[in-house]
Amino acid sequence: MVSTSSSSMTETAAGCGRCPSGIDSDEAGDAARGRTGELWRLGEGSGLFTARHNSELLEFIVVVEFNASQAVVIEQIRASLASITFPLHLDNGDEITAANITTVCQPNVTEYQCVCEDGYAWSYNNCKTYEACDDISLGSCGCISGIPSDGEMCVLESELPFTDFLFEIEMESSSISVIDEMRRYFQNITFPLQLDELVEVLDVDITTVCNFNDSGYKCVCEDQYFWPCEKCAEYGSCDDIANKTCRCINDIPSDRQFCQPVNEITSKIVLYISV
Repeated sequence: MVSTSSSSMTETAAGCGRCPSGIDSDEAGDAARGRTGELWRLGEGSGLFTARHNSELLEFIVVVEFNASQAVVIEQIRASLASITFPLHLDNGDEITAANITTVCQPNVTEYQCVCEDGYAWSYNNCKTYEACDDISLGSCGCISGIPSDGEMCVLESELPFTDFLFEIEMESSSISVIDEMRRYFQNITFPLQLDELVEVLDVDITTVCNFNDSGYKCVCEDQYFWPCEKCAEYGSCDDIANKTCRCINDIPSDRQFCQPVNEITSKIVLYISV
């Protein structure tokens, strides 16, 4: 599947007579209409078009699908797109702001293999439904063994449906040496850490260490973490308060909220009014 977005391709498919340089117009026209005999198959593409209607700027993504009988046509299209300077201004005042090949599908003995171009990927569902022909990594792959029946093509890697989660884990230990061992362990891990084909761990930090002594608990923040001002005031700080934060308080917070990065600290403002 050649996934492309280009004005020249779009106009060729629409029969406007403009073809990428180096491509025979008859062959390009037949390819656009899917009549090239022994098909290599399937050029599909998306392009961003900008048009102005009644002084209002409108943007469209146009998907173009090509069939080609020879692999060389794909290379010619790549070369043609590489030679175009975007945005490309059309005679009617519209402009094409980008054009990319996203997907190329080729017959492979008994089936098609659809490969994504650089910067594009198949979603996890397509990797599973059509059987990935390369490794599935972080919920995506670059090759599938079939042409999706719904006409879907490779998508930008930046548009893949990822979800970020933040987990807070509370641990208890009878020995402070366990904390030191955990610090060393995390320092030796290279992040991001891929757990399986869907999940990776971006970072792990120890944020808060609470020790019990004769006078009770003291909860101390690790480097780059702080207690917000209201926690310092509510539980009493065991170090200096600076910039409305402290690093140590004299108890474990009842709401189980622990030390935070400085950019995430929010201080509560309470206003008392006497009437």
